[in-house]
Amino acid sequence: RREPQKRRTRSNREMPAEEDLLEAAQAEEDKIKCLANLPDMIFSEVEKVRDTFRSTNGLIVDPVKEELERAMVNTWSEEEKQTFIEKLVDFSLRPEREGVKKNFYAISRFIPNKTTRDCVRFYYLNKRTPFFKQMYKKFE
Repeated sequence: RREPQKRRTRSNREMPAEEDLLEAAQAEEDKIKCLANLPDMIFSEVEKVRDTFRSTNGLIVDPVKEELERAMVNTWSEEEKQTFIEKLVDFSLRPEREGVKKNFYAISRFIPNKTTRDCVRFYYLNKRTPFFKQMYKKFE
């Protein structure tokens, strides 16, 4: 069985000794600060502008123009269109995929050089065209 610890109160004689130690530590710290050469932490406007990191990485100035150029470069061949519609039908008819009719990420993995973004764009731009409907019915 443990005995309860007794509370210890400091005597008046001990208090000044602790204060002396704190004052000595503060004096030592002040002495070290005086010896160190600390630069000014305030920058002029010229220094602020000069030392600011400006990244133009990924900057798109005209997004409409950029998207039109991208669409012209990344055209869909007949084979890619057929593969896309075939996989779209395949994924929408799978019983384990209940509730998920369009898995563009999985479809994009079957078409080289096409991203998920390309597949989504192709689907929503072409889903109402007669060609798309005809091909969809063919694979259904």
